[in-house]
Amino acid sequence: MRFALVSAFLSEVIIAGCMPDNKEGTASVSIDAARSAMTTDALLAMGGHRLSDAEFRAELVDTPLRGDNWIWHINGNGTHSSVADDGSWTDQGGTWRLKNGQYCRVGADGGAEKCSAVYKLGSVYRFTETGVGGKLAGWSATRS
Repeated sequence: MRFALVSAFLSEVIIAGCMPDNKEGTASVSIDAARSAMTTDALLAMGGHRLSDAEFRAELVDTPLRGDNWIWHINGNGTHSSVADDGSWTDQGGTWRLKNGQYCRVGADGGAEKCSAVYKLGSVYRFTETGVGGKLAGWSATRS
């Protein structure tokens, strides 16, 4: 009987990418699972939530964000920029604002404003693709 319970538990952990994180047995989703979500519905089903404007400001503004091989800065003065870890590219960014619960930005070269809803699951932040309802961008970031 004990083996069956352990086996069932491990099956759920492997399938869901979760591990209990406290005595009560609640689960936290692995970073890999949070990064692999393709849609906002999938991220919400794993326990993620959409950031409010206040949460966005408190958690992401003036705090470097780390991607797989880059750092991104969303500055309190309304500018943003990013740079590759190896220095192979630099994006001088442009300007940003919060509009209707979305992070909106315009590049330094101008162009159309792009807006994304921002979601958090554990320590992982995910942004929606601009103009594609419910689809998450193929990258993620964490606070560095």
